[in-house]
Amino acid sequence: MTSENLIDLNQPELLIPRFEGDIRPFVYKDKTIPIHKGKTLWDFEHDGQQYQIPVFSIWDYESHEEIAGLIAQGKVCAMYMWGTYGTGLLINSPEWPTPAGWGVKVLKANIKQGRPENMPFVPFMYPDDMIDFWDIDRLHKNYRHLQWAGSRHKLYESGPVHIIVPTKKRNPHIDVSLIMANDYTTSYFYMPHPAWERVVKILRKEIKHAIFAGGSLNFHGELPAFKTGQLYKEIAQKSDWLKSIGLIVVCEFSEIFDIDRGQLQIRLAQKGSDGVCEEARRGARSRYTWSQDTGYPVKDAAEGVREASSLKPYARFNDLVVDANVTDSKEAMRQYDLFAA
Repeated sequence: MTSENLIDLNQPELLIPRFEGDIRPFVYKDKTIPIHKGKTLWDFEHDGQQYQIPVFSIWDYESHEEIAGLIAQGKVCAMYMWGTYGTGLLINSPEWPTPAGWGVKVLKANIKQGRPENMPFVPFMYPDDMIDFWDIDRLHKNYRHLQWAGSRHKLYESGPVHIIVPTKKRNPHIDVSLIMANDYTTSYFYMPHPAWERVVKILRKEIKHAIFAGGSLNFHGELPAFKTGQLYKEIAQKSDWLKSIGLIVVCEFSEIFDIDRGQLQIRLAQKGSDGVCEEARRGARSRYTWSQDTGYPVKDAAEGVREASSLKPYARFNDLVVDANVTDSKEAMRQYDLFAA
């Protein structure tokens, strides 16, 4: 990696509307990724009330402390999740004095309006911490080694993925809104995103027991935003989002690589099963690539396979292109992280 990967362009592409800071373009193969340096403030007006939301690039490492600080304060975060915009906040944090259940109420009432009660929210969790919540004893014997943190990390090294796992029934720090009632499982999300991992590690020093949880950023039945410009327009039209969202975090790599799709969901094999994982939902990362990278076999879920939100229809050619874009964006992120570190 040399400084040739960072170049100066007269008119680099802007991904963040109304951005007035510096752009440092990063070149990877045929892609030029515009890294937005510095905080942008989006100003909105609704019914005579003024609103201001700070917007950051996750790749501006000098902003990581501020991003982590706002999340630690309990702010609702709108964040680009390697294909679509998602949202989340800390649920029931003992580190700051808010009423129990406040975070879930905000998600249901203001952010994820119309979400059915039987559709749990999703924790975005560092694999080291999952052992506090996973009920390893309910997994098939071939998966008992997931008690070790290194093995759990390998589940997520292929790309962004939700892993459905049995959840311990005795744990004071997990909210019932994160648990599927019929089988007491939870869909645990993580992604091998070097910039977000830096923010997560900052947060882990401050917040010990709260869970960052949420889902895609949309009212139920609507599609989430696939691009930052689209998000800007949607926030201006949704007054509840204006009142609730406390920060926005952009990922230029994910957006430039045109993934434009939600994430794969895999259910780990449980005790008494044939030991084969199930694909519960199709997404950006192909289940075949995930299976090859992890070594775990995968079949269709017994109840059928759902499809994550996608800008392009699910079809073999599109699926191959999106999966390849995940792979390329992952390597581009890795190279930028090595250069910027």
